[in-house]
Amino acid sequence: MRKDEKGENVMLEKLKQNRSHRSFEQMEIPKEDLEKILTAVTYSASARNAQETRFMYTNSEEQCRRIFKETKWAGAISWNPQENEAPTAYILLCHPSEKPNVMNFVDMGIALQSMTLLAQDLGYGCCILGAYNKKEVEKIFGLPKGYFSFLLLAIGKAKDTVSLVSTRDLSLKYQREEDNHHTVFKLPVEALILTSIDENN
Repeated sequence: MRKDEKGENVMLEKLKQNRSHRSFEQMEIPKEDLEKILTAVTYSASARNAQETRFMYTNSEEQCRRIFKETKWAGAISWNPQENEAPTAYILLCHPSEKPNVMNFVDMGIALQSMTLLAQDLGYGCCILGAYNKKEVEKIFGLPKGYFSFLLLAIGKAKDTVSLVSTRDLSLKYQREEDNHHTVFKLPVEALILTSIDENN
């Protein structure tokens, strides 16, 4: 088990730090970094090893501005970032079927986790978006005929901060403070386990 200088598990700490960010610095993300982030997908698991998810990306200032206007953020609260906080790159997740099966969506989730972890390692923050105007965003990207989009990954240099709070309160509604801080409530592991079988006890 790899540990950092504080004695914490390295992978667990990376997962703790891999949060959704909703406010970004206005700095360009190089094409090379976006392609590195996408490279993470090639080493990720895929059901039947089918690897059917396809991707489109943009770091164009004009395209990002237009895409941002077609997105909605932080569904649990009445808050949205302003244009001067908008992401500076997007990755669109697509599939050749208009109605993918459940394992196709599992593949997309795995791909997103891999991409957000690598983006974090490169110094960026991300937010996975399902609330966007598909018709308009697909038009902006120039999505090829025969493909359908399902999720949008927003990427940028994070300007906000995020903290985790362990709780047993099942409302779990996150909070946005005035100082651009986001508080996210997480259930402890014992609240997630329905039952356990330990042969040593």
